[in-house]
Amino acid sequence: WSYIITMPEYQFMEKVYYSKKTFNYAALAVLFFGTLIAFIFSSKNYKPWQSLAQTLNIQKNDIAFNQKYKDEIAFVSNAVAEMKEERSDLMSQLKSQAALVKDQILLSLLKDKLKNGEDLENLLKMSNIQLNMNYFTVLFLLIDDYTNFEQTNSRPMQDILKYGIVNASEELFNSIGTSYGIDLADDKGIALILNFNMDTDIERHINELAYKAKGFFKEHFGFTLTIGIGNIYSDISMIGKSFNEASSATYYRFVKGKDQVIFFKDIKKEELMSQYWYPVDKESQLIKAISLGKQEKAGQIMEDIIKDLKCYPVLPETTKLIYFGIINSVLKALNQIGISIYDASEINSLGTAILNFESIE
Repeated sequence: WSYIITMPEYQFMEKVYYSKKTFNYAALAVLFFGTLIAFIFSSKNYKPWQSLAQTLNIQKNDIAFNQKYKDEIAFVSNAVAEMKEERSDLMSQLKSQAALVKDQILLSLLKDKLKNGEDLENLLKMSNIQLNMNYFTVLFLLIDDYTNFEQTNSRPMQDILKYGIVNASEELFNSIGTSYGIDLADDKGIALILNFNMDTDIERHINELAYKAKGFFKEHFGFTLTIGIGNIYSDISMIGKSFNEASSATYYRFVKGKDQVIFFKDIKKEELMSQYWYPVDKESQLIKAISLGKQEKAGQIMEDIIKDLKCYPVLPETTKLIYFGIINSVLKALNQIGISIYDASEINSLGTAILNFESIE
């Protein structure tokens, strides 16, 4: 049997239309609520960026910068990049200032302007200067023939070479303790504070390292150093005294010559043994050689006098007086044979020059 049913189309598709309509409404509802929720979450997440951008804009107070970046994320990113660059510059400035503060503290120690105590400990800690070992001494590295050093090197190169002396010396002497160097521009040299623990060979180690330091610069840079070494003390407040002793030791360069390592304790022994000595016989021989016009003989006699001055325990002040005496005798001898080399003003200048000589050589 077959049945044929006739019904309106809408009645046949009614449920299909209903399902389609329900699906469309549901899809619209999901889309609406999804968009709403996304907007709410986006607003909540974006508010911190807006707040941060507003804060940065207030701090920067730069309208043009704010107008350039309408997007807060781009604005914040660029602001952070700028702050990072500013921080880098600030850190560089702080490091530079820290180095200056460190040098000032070291200089104050050398000039005996700081006394041991809580304030000194705080200053050392602030500048990261570690002087925690038991003993101290100071080395004074004096540049020989400083006038030639200035003439042969430009000002920037002088600073570079002095910086090299500081670094090389610190690196060498850090092998036996802790060392800090500082350029003493007015004193034409470098001061090195050495902090260490005592052992039986410490003076020998210091002497060896001092010779290594001056040998390095003589070999690689063509100038020499005279190094004075002060006494060893167990009190940090005695650093200034040790520096004065090291400086006094380098004064003996006038007698001992350039390119030397001189311990203050050794010159004190020489001062105790010092005696007045004048090369009377050699002076007579020198005047005779000059009167006879024997230039080579006169030069040899002067070399002998210099050797004798180095051998005798004579103070630098006494040596200068001996030089004045010999020069006066030579000028008298020249005057007697009718030779006048200097007038009165030039003789005064010659006396001043002798006082400024670095060594008798």
